[in-house]
Amino acid sequence: MRVLIVEDDPRNVTELKKAVVEKFSAGDIEIKNSRDSALAALAHETFDLIILDRKLPTIDGALDEDVAHGESVYSYIKTEVMGTPVRFWTAFPDDDYYSEKVNDLEQEDIWGSGKQPTVNIIKKSRFDEIVRQIALVRDALAAVDQVELRHRPGHDPGLKHLEKRVVKIFAKRQQCSAAEVALLSGGYSNAKVLKVALFADGRQTLLAVGKISTITNLKPQLEKHRPFNQLLPGAVPTILCQVRAGAGRIGGTFYRLAEDHDESVFKVLSTHLTSGAELVQAIRNGTKPWESVSKQQRGRISEIRQKFAEDDVLAALGAVLPDLNLREFESQEVVWQQRPCHGDLHGENALLCGELGSGQMHSIFIDVDEAGELPAPIDPITLELSCIFHRDGLTAKTGWPNANDAINWADINKYVANCPYSEFVRACREWAHDCGGNRSYYACAYGYLVRQFKYDDTDKDLIKAMIRTIVAAYKLT
Repeated sequence: MRVLIVEDDPRNVTELKKAVVEKFSAGDIEIKNSRDSALAALAHETFDLIILDRKLPTIDGALDEDVAHGESVYSYIKTEVMGTPVRFWTAFPDDDYYSEKVNDLEQEDIWGSGKQPTVNIIKKSRFDEIVRQIALVRDALAAVDQVELRHRPGHDPGLKHLEKRVVKIFAKRQQCSAAEVALLSGGYSNAKVLKVALFADGRQTLLAVGKISTITNLKPQLEKHRPFNQLLPGAVPTILCQVRAGAGRIGGTFYRLAEDHDESVFKVLSTHLTSGAELVQAIRNGTKPWESVSKQQRGRISEIRQKFAEDDVLAALGAVLPDLNLREFESQEVVWQQRPCHGDLHGENALLCGELGSGQMHSIFIDVDEAGELPAPIDPITLELSCIFHRDGLTAKTGWPNANDAINWADINKYVANCPYSEFVRACREWAHDCGGNRSYYACAYGYLVRQFKYDDTDKDLIKAMIRTIVAAYKLT
């Protein structure tokens, strides 16, 4: 447990140390005396409770006390570590300012022990109330720590302390005593996508997918789910809850899964290389309702590329491919079909259900942060190329493609001549073509490849070879 108290009055600090600090373990409580020292502490540490005096000096020992400096600390908390409980320590609890702040944030089930206000007030004379509030946090964290976190032997998901706490808070909210965690995807954004099985009374009661990320990166998932409401029932898992408090800057969104939704496209394809067409069809079937709301759109290739990567990435790529004149290439117009898309449909974001060959296989989509109205070929092109460029893809396992294969990307027959999962690639390409023709999927593939160029661990030779063939092929269409 870590508690930050921000108070500059030496008399109150002395009393705090005697009446409050001594009642808890050494290191539990940190006292800061100014705006800048509080902000420095918040920037480098995670606190579970913050006691904040509103009237502070800018730096320790300064004589420029002002309510604006306490407001600066509160604004930082609200923006960067939203959900961390704040208790204003004030001699004026009836001030309209504090009444307004108490209504700032909704109540949260911060540690899975019941909802409580994230913002509240403690009267200046009530040292006993500070002790009580800190004790409540200590006991709540102790209860969270009672949740057992498990993983299969040899499959440690590598969670950090606060990431573990997010999973434990989720389990506690579901009234479960243990959680078994497996990593589904690491992602380039440093977010982790996990499969989480929850246990109560020794038996599994719930299977979920959780996306762990910084709170500021947790997009409004309910809004992102709207395009998926048109899909087949069960195509997207139901949101169980969001953990937006209790772990500093870290939070998570958790979705309910059916018991048999536990294998990603990458995992199934890696063990069934010749069944790729069936896998793609299962995914494509899941998105068919979107086809009826497609609308034609016209724009420049640069508009599509900008959905993938910023202009500075293009500049860096253009510097190593000067002969292609990529800015001129991007100035060309292209027509595409615009419709709801997943937006990041790589092989770990589509899970498969059903037996191969049964004709009943279907898909479920997870991690929909990038969902929205997008050029239709983005999903099949991302699915195809993620096998090469995603860290969990198949290139490391199969050794395909090399630069000689990549230079033929636009000629599907030559491109997949040595591909061990050629039917998967062909099916993705057919899907992309049906989304509007060659030019639109060339433009989407180009945009995807420009984005891959900015990552340190992608094969730049493959990227350059594929972009060369795309630029040349586009000019012939």
